Amino acid sequence: MTPIRCTRKLLAELRIKPEAETVGGEGCGAESAIARAGAGPSPQPSTRRGEAELEALRALSGREREAEALRATIGSEAGWHANLLALQDYRCVLFTHDETLFSFFACRPDRLTAEHFPELFGQGLFKAMLRSGFSQGQVEHMLDTARDLRFARTNNRRVLGTMNDMAGMVQWTIADSGGLASTDPAGLHRLLNETPYKAIGYDLAVERLRHLLEAQTALSH
Repeated sequence: MTPIRCTRKLLAELRIKPEAETVGGEGCGAESAIARAGAGPSPQPSTRRGEAELEALRALSGREREAEALRATIGSEAGWHANLLALQDYRCVLFTHDETLFSFFACRPDRLTAEHFPELFGQGLFKAMLRSGFSQGQVEHMLDTARDLRFARTNNRRVLGTMNDMAGMVQWTIADSGGLASTDPAGLHRLLNETPYKAIGYDLAVERLRHLLEAQTALSH
């Protein structure tokens, strides 16, 4: 199951009161709240698999610093952070991938609910990956891994700090374009994923995700 780590205001919007679960890793404390959709815990990848994935990433990217930046996250539970953005009359969610900072946002004209959330996330991820030129197999892989979602509280200040910067860019771009309806979605997507971020060594989020997927593909052959 894929964790969607939501800010407090998004959890309030969704009217979710998850059960408490202790999680490790950097971030905003060890206590995380989890609401599971489906049965059974999400399995943790083995250390051996994490090391193998790291080596494959090194070989594919050719850049040592990328592999080192991913050392802390490979082999841990992958997921996304999500933040609620109120843009004019729409309720929008900014989604950011924990490992790579690949991001997209999706909107609804009415109140967000937990029932509609998986569809909002899935359709947004599908469009975002197509806009970035990922292959059909890579898109299907990401959608398959995100088929079952569970809600959790945010737990990573590095991701949250970058998301705050992204939210500012989104709001400024929409205001400068004259509103959400007149904003180019493809241009906004490029802005989010082709801007260098300090949290990933000033790399591009779209390239980080591409290298990660290539590494995972290499391991499966």
